Amino acid sequence: MEFRRSEVINILSKALDVDINVLSQIGDDEDIRPYGLDSIKGIQAVVMLEGEFNIEIVDEDLLLENFNTINKIKKTIEKYS
Repeated sequence: MEFRRSEVINILSKALDVDINVLSQIGDDEDIRPYGLDSIKGIQAVVMLEGEFNIEIVDEDLLLENFNTINKIKKTIEKYS
């Protein structure tokens, strides 16, 4: 499935409880952790990403450093697409 930045931002907005307009302004390599990304919210986001992109991410890739920027999320999604 094709990567859609807008859908990732929407999912992150819900998982992190941050206004979508704020997250829409972040750079693709900007660290998302200052916006509230932690291990619990990261797993919530991963579950939503898996559902949206119809993928299943293996446990070995469920590391916060694989999901702390838009580009890293894109790379992980593309790995499983």
